[in-house]
Amino acid sequence: MILSRYELKFTMTVMILLMVIILIMFMNLIFKEFYFLNKNQFFLFECGFESISWYFNNISNHFFKIGIIFITFDLELMYFLFFIFNLINMKMIWLIFNFIFFTLFLEFFLNTLSWNM
Repeated sequence: MILSRYELKFTMTVMILLMVIILIMFMNLIFKEFYFLNKNQFFLFECGFESISWYFNNISNHFFKIGIIFITFDLELMYFLFFIFNLINMKMIWLIFNFIFFTLFLEFFLNTLSWNM
């Protein structure tokens, strides 16, 4: 498979942007508790309130999982659309198509695609 110069630039740009986004997400997870620490969490209040956890989770884990699954399948479909116009790469199209359905069935059978809360 030979990509044109513009397709290669676009693919590299998308990959670099994805790597930067993933790096920012990991840095956010690592340093989240250091930036959002409240000094009052370490001390008891006069009313007797004692904090149980060190941090507060402001985002729903279910929403985050569904978002990651959506981004994954959206990127797989985007890669699939690049190859759909080139009939020489029929094996590659079949491989990507099978990979998309395999991951969808894997997500379904592992019960990570629970749409009800």
